[in-house]
Amino acid sequence: MPYRLSITTQGQLIEIEAASIAQWGDRAADRYQDLLYKVFDELGRDPFPLGHEEISADPEILGYHICHSRTHLPLDQRVREPRHIVVYCTGPNGTTDIFGLAYDTMELDKVARRLVGQAVF
Repeated sequence: MPYRLSITTQGQLIEIEAASIAQWGDRAADRYQDLLYKVFDELGRDPFPLGHEEISADPEILGYHICHSRTHLPLDQRVREPRHIVVYCTGPNGTTDIFGLAYDTMELDKVARRLVGQAVF
């Protein structure tokens, strides 16, 4: 099944790429972006992978730490310590709606409520 990225998610991807380039260089930024899109594809096919979790009072709002998918990439393309959690739900017609990304040290329930509340697809 397909996935949809919210406008917030699209902006976060640009910010994450720019920060990754500044801190770790182009190659590392490309690897991180590849991992994120790999996760989106996987969640589009199976929104309930091993490692997903309910992250708010609304059981339909789920989180998936991208570290669970790092081994799904070739060894030379892996990110050593991915730090983001995808906030998402299964949307209409079986799509996976990606609300946004949270850094793994953030208060996930609060971030999820904010991302869901401002979601525009």
